Amino acid sequence: MARRLSTLLAVALTCAVCLVAFVSAGVSAKANPGHKKPAPSPSPTPTASPTPTATPAPPTPTATPAPTPTATPAPTPTATPTPSPTPTPAPPTAPTGFVSRSGTALTLNGQPYHFTGVNAYEAATYWGVNAGCGQMLSDQDLTTLFTQSLRSGQVVRFWAFQALATNNTSKARDWTGIDRVINAATRYGVKVIPTLTNESGTCDDGHWKDPAWYQGGYMNVYQSSQSITPESFWQYMHEFLSRYGSNSTIAMIQLVNEPAPVSAGYVCNGESAAATALRSFFDVVGGEAKKVDPNHLFAAGQQGVGQCGQSDAGCSSTSWTSCTTQDYRYVDASPGVDVAGYHDYGADTSPVPSYLQESIAQATADGKPIVSDEMGINANSAGSGCVSLSTRAGDIGAKLGAQFNAGVSGALVWDWIPGAMGSGCAYDVAAGDPVLQTLQQH
Repeated sequence: MARRLSTLLAVALTCAVCLVAFVSAGVSAKANPGHKKPAPSPSPTPTASPTPTATPAPPTPTATPAPTPTATPAPTPTATPTPSPTPTPAPPTAPTGFVSRSGTALTLNGQPYHFTGVNAYEAATYWGVNAGCGQMLSDQDLTTLFTQSLRSGQVVRFWAFQALATNNTSKARDWTGIDRVINAATRYGVKVIPTLTNESGTCDDGHWKDPAWYQGGYMNVYQSSQSITPESFWQYMHEFLSRYGSNSTIAMIQLVNEPAPVSAGYVCNGESAAATALRSFFDVVGGEAKKVDPNHLFAAGQQGVGQCGQSDAGCSSTSWTSCTTQDYRYVDASPGVDVAGYHDYGADTSPVPSYLQESIAQATADGKPIVSDEMGINANSAGSGCVSLSTRAGDIGAKLGAQFNAGVSGALVWDWIPGAMGSGCAYDVAAGDPVLQTLQQH
């Protein structure tokens, strides 16, 4: 089921606005909610992650033009988008302390495992060291996140982009910001899901991940105007996995947030070509990642069925089983994918949205677990213009119960922020929000 043109245009406009907000140094994060998702559509179609904005603090990020690739893309094999007829075997059992999988279920130390937690995309921001992405969390903020907002065993997903692993002054590799998050999580018994880049390139190399990128462009260097992405994604991935491959605090790793082989503005120039490009990426890059780091699971980070390269076609009814092609299933059948993904927005009172039902069915057909690694509902304390915080907590609770019963293995709410929420409607979650207690109860 292809996404409607109106949906694509809306998301494109949203991304454009978010990018402008990112480079506007004179506007505070609270005054400019560019890092938040737009108001959700009544359609249950999954929508793109909120594009984060950098909090204005020295050094101020500057606009990043799309640079010319510095290397010729290495040729990569392509595949015909036909679903694998048999489930991909589960990887070998991971060492003690590492999350593994057994068919469609996650396991930890040989026992069934499911998780809840939050996104805190901005957690690795560290002013004076890296260029940052969103608000910086003080040491006390990190303690509040890991001890008051969460309990031991829960999970935090955050951006671990190359730009956040580069010193903004010396331009040399500097892991301080990322180390700070992982070390704090280890101290308090919380696990993390680092994500290595973003579809739009925001807060990283500024390069939109188009079909050519997924078919070999990841070998190129796309240097940002701040000179903080000096290596190709391929090389950075190797560095990251070599550094953290033995760290059991990491629950799983995502190579790209919301991968979709589209042109800038989420323009889909062909479903079949996009599916082939994305499958090629996971076959080659995901396969290489698993060789370098055999301890961790690799999650696809998708929005779910319905995105460019992950749609169904030829459906004679609303049932996914009637479709002639199932590209979400085809992509996730890659041996480079351990865990399928879904982002739950725009269906606030629907515990298991229809697109999630389709995504679960196709992940199950592949023999892969699936996680809702982004789940968001707009709310504020007054319940003015959107639901109240307590109503949101109840709606999220209903989603957690129903989705875990339907086969989802993990769920993370978008997005934990330091300090207090503003008065406007937002997906933000701050310390003391009743949704945090709901997450702990599941």
